[in-house]
Amino acid sequence: MTQKRRSLRAGKAKATLDQPLGIFEEALALLDGVGRPSSDTARLPALPLPSLLERCESVLEQKGPAGHSLLICADGLEALRPEWWHAHAGGIGVQILPASDDPDAVALQLEAFTRSAGRQGCHALTLAGLDMAPRLLRLFDTVRLLSWHPWSSFGVAPRAVTLEEHCHLTGALIDRFEGVPTVKIEDFGPLPARQAAGIAAAFGLTLPARAASSRPAPDRMPPPVDLEGGPRYRQLCERLDYAPATVPLPPERPGTARRPLTLDALERRAGQDDGGRTASRSGPRARISWLRPRLDRLGLPAPITDEAGLEELVGLLDRCLAQTDFREELDPLVETLPPGMASLLLLLAAAHWTRMGESLIAMGLASEAIDVAPAAMPVLHQLGASLYADLGQSRHAFHLSAGPLLEPGFLSDPHRQALLRLLYGESLKPGGEHGQDLLITYLQAHPPGPAEGRKRRLVEIGTTREAVPGQGSTKQLASICAGLGLDFVTVDMDPENGRRARQMFRRNGHSFQAVSGKGEDYLAQTDEPLDYVFLDAYDFDHGNHSEWRQSRYSQFLGDRISDAACHQMHLECAQALVEKLAPDGLICFDDTWRDEVGEWTAKGKTAMPYLLAHGFELIEARNRAALLRRKGGG
Repeated sequence: MTQKRRSLRAGKAKATLDQPLGIFEEALALLDGVGRPSSDTARLPALPLPSLLERCESVLEQKGPAGHSLLICADGLEALRPEWWHAHAGGIGVQILPASDDPDAVALQLEAFTRSAGRQGCHALTLAGLDMAPRLLRLFDTVRLLSWHPWSSFGVAPRAVTLEEHCHLTGALIDRFEGVPTVKIEDFGPLPARQAAGIAAAFGLTLPARAASSRPAPDRMPPPVDLEGGPRYRQLCERLDYAPATVPLPPERPGTARRPLTLDALERRAGQDDGGRTASRSGPRARISWLRPRLDRLGLPAPITDEAGLEELVGLLDRCLAQTDFREELDPLVETLPPGMASLLLLLAAAHWTRMGESLIAMGLASEAIDVAPAAMPVLHQLGASLYADLGQSRHAFHLSAGPLLEPGFLSDPHRQALLRLLYGESLKPGGEHGQDLLITYLQAHPPGPAEGRKRRLVEIGTTREAVPGQGSTKQLASICAGLGLDFVTVDMDPENGRRARQMFRRNGHSFQAVSGKGEDYLAQTDEPLDYVFLDAYDFDHGNHSEWRQSRYSQFLGDRISDAACHQMHLECAQALVEKLAPDGLICFDDTWRDEVGEWTAKGKTAMPYLLAHGFELIEARNRAALLRRKGGG
């Protein structure tokens, strides 16, 4: 009886326990059906930990497709952007060629990138512009050169470059890659996905199949202008196997509807979300909302009219502003973006610094934006002109707005001079030029004679920091050196200034040098000939330097700007030049003039008396600058 009772009690207990267990199991089944697919349960780890680690290690050791390829692209092509590949070519790992002059350092970075891509089962592809060093080609298994029609590439060239100059520069760059197979972007049609697949096929790669587009590919059409061009244009067309008189239609962006340009979403993104609540983004925001009416009225061309494209630019600008040194972040971005996008990014940055009250920084950014703006996008020049007007540069704003009317050769010379007189009076050129105009005018009036066995050299001590109209000495000196056949070196203590100078040299096709270091050290240590020297380095303390400029001096020279340090630096430069300047050489001293009692002041306070006491004489003094030569050396 006792045993029977025990069995009965056990049965009741089991029934009591089975009921909640059944309910619990039903709940688990219900949750499993609503949440994760039931097939996921098969992927849950069932092996002990050591076996799982072994499996992870084996995955890391797996190798993807062998080889590392290099694609060299003409400037302006979308294929030069990793973002373009990510959007249209799955299965390929893409990066920009590491920026270094050391092949060993580049090789180490390429090896790391190749391994990373291999672990993901991707082929490693590196992208480079035409300005890359040919000696790096040996680091790659397969190399291809991607080209497009010379007229199309001219459309995104800097505004100051003529078609013949552009073709001469491009041809010279391409000739450095003699023997590298060329792939033409037009051969793959206008659709980006097909272009990516065609380029990949040139490397022996096959991309995953995509759905066929119903959009018909446009036929080649004659351009709306006479494209006879000059001999260099025809020579480049022949070199790349293009017809000089016909241009393929530019690639389209399928599925991208053109929407009215608006910054509403960007303003919400920068300060508030759609519900009016404060956004939780960190770091400074680009202050560009005041520019919105101009952008709406100007109607920028595609693809930067797309709200997504503009939002991307503002996001990039926000990222740059969040850094301690925003130019260090901004400059590499400008190099990788297509010219139109790069120009607009610089203009947005100029608008931000205009609103922040930093007029010198803003003018420098606006000037750079105009330099890189494609000729086919005059609206960017108009936007830049409007920013010049905001910054008090009215004459420069009108000059830029006049566009080709003031370009040499567009109008007859008397008509062009009449327009220039309306803007600048009898001088026919902008006022406010600094000392470089004194040196340039002299060299134009007295062209340098040949030097035995070498090119004559002009050295600038103090690279342009902000490309303020009339004050961009580095660009102006580089231009006169190119015209007179001189070598040119610019030296500055701030690596950022040197980096921008090198970018400018590349854009304008100059093979000049930008050296980062103290100017007095360079002059004291160089064994290269010194024919002409422009001294415009360490600033004197005029009381109006921005905190940003002061911070650069503190970072690279260890202290803020002071007159004593300025005078000592230029005195050391003068002492080196007394020993090293060529017998018929010239020294141009910027930001130097006599005070009311006839004493030299500002940058040349101690250096000018030293030079005049050690065999130099004054040729001319104007524009707050002085031009000197050795006595008897003229």
